[in-house]
Amino acid sequence: MMGEIKTLAGWGEFCEETGKSSWGNYVSPGDLVDEEVYDYFLNVLPPRSFSAGYLQVGEPFSHRANPKTGICQATYMTFVSANNGLYRYCGNCFAGETENIK
Repeated sequence: MMGEIKTLAGWGEFCEETGKSSWGNYVSPGDLVDEEVYDYFLNVLPPRSFSAGYLQVGEPFSHRANPKTGICQATYMTFVSANNGLYRYCGNCFAGETENIK
């Protein structure tokens, strides 16, 4: 069974009901989002990374030590194609990756 699909309208309702406006308060890594959400984040800034079914938002979310490189690197909100016009929110990932960095 598929969970709730996160939408821009749902985010707006969440903000009004809770007073929390952060995208990260509304979604969790692994959540499905609709194409309108994907397009919103695609168009809000020039993307960091973009290819068929893969998007990293252009503004870094945070900086973390990468255990693979030992270097402090930026993380980016990341989305990948799921199916049927839906996308999976991966969380905040290092450039070119899909693993959420906590």
